[in-house]
Amino acid sequence: MEPRLGAQLKAGIFVVVVLLLFAISIFVLGEKTRYFERHQTLMAAFSNVAGLLEGTPVRLAGITVGRVSRIRFPSDPQEERILVELKVAAEAAERIRRDSVARIETLGFLGDKYIEISGGSRGQPGLKEGETIKSEEPIDYRTLLGEGREVLARAATIAASLDEVLSAFKEARTGQAIAETASSLRRVTAAMERGNGLLPWLINDPESRRFVQDLRKASQAVAAISGELEKGQGLLHALIYDPEGRRMVQDLARSSRTLAKVSGELEEGKGLLHALLYDQDGAATVKELSQTLSGLRSFLAEVREGKGALAALLFDQRSRELVQDLERTSKNLKDITDTIARGDGTLGGIIVDPTLYENLTDLLEGAKRSAILRVVIRSTVNSGRRARGK
Repeated sequence: MEPRLGAQLKAGIFVVVVLLLFAISIFVLGEKTRYFERHQTLMAAFSNVAGLLEGTPVRLAGITVGRVSRIRFPSDPQEERILVELKVAAEAAERIRRDSVARIETLGFLGDKYIEISGGSRGQPGLKEGETIKSEEPIDYRTLLGEGREVLARAATIAASLDEVLSAFKEARTGQAIAETASSLRRVTAAMERGNGLLPWLINDPESRRFVQDLRKASQAVAAISGELEKGQGLLHALIYDPEGRRMVQDLARSSRTLAKVSGELEEGKGLLHALLYDQDGAATVKELSQTLSGLRSFLAEVREGKGALAALLFDQRSRELVQDLERTSKNLKDITDTIARGDGTLGGIIVDPTLYENLTDLLEGAKRSAILRVVIRSTVNSGRRARGK
């Protein structure tokens, strides 16, 4: 019995020791990963998590305060950013504020990833459960390596160019060209010291400043005109691209030709303008024209003021009625003349019908031959005169 009890005792001691070690390991891991503390959930979004894994530590100012609990795509397929769920200890979450920023950093040469959170400003409020923290995209080292290759390639190209330049300097012609260049620079410097040439004037003369300012204003004006041309604005754009602008240019060309013709007539001593400018009677003519224009101006002023017969005809109601009566009278006269022209009526028949004219002529001729009719007509005329005299 004793050997059996000893074996059972040893087995019991072994189990107790294993359980103690297991409990100690759980306690140590719990202290490290903060499994047994109260946590707060925060969200972060990245376009690329760069190999970040669930369970990755979350650090605040270099101190581990939580872990990455979940990495998932958003429910909206149109959303391209990846959601990262962070479990942060509640006591540390109070230090994470609205201007805090979460970044994916690399730990060591092996490239292990973790989340680093900045503390934020004291005046900013803290984040609540489930809110999203600001984030910065991780550095893409592959892109940096590619850019580094490009930089090295450009450096190699520059080195090759420098090598060619240095090899060219070794040649005799290059040395001679350098000597000539130095001599030219020496002559330019001497001319500048003497004050000869454009460059000394631009540097030393006060008038050159005005010249530079004028150049600056001119360049600004040209830039403004080019901007208007690009925007489709301004007179120059209309003259170049607008059909109406082309017509305007054509009109200007015709006007210039007309002015050239007039100036030619002036030089040859022809035309009214030459007579007005150089003729002896031109001054008198201009004076008469001035007097005429002055009288016309006075006449128009009287018309505007309602004075004179023309103003009465234009603005007086009675004059309008008189004009209307005259219009009706002229219309009636036109109707009468049209009737006479057609031969209608007695007067029309007398004027148009030749037979009636001939009959009247015969009647008058017969009356002249008849003594009785002459006596009767004379008696009738005398009676009419006596009646008018009474």
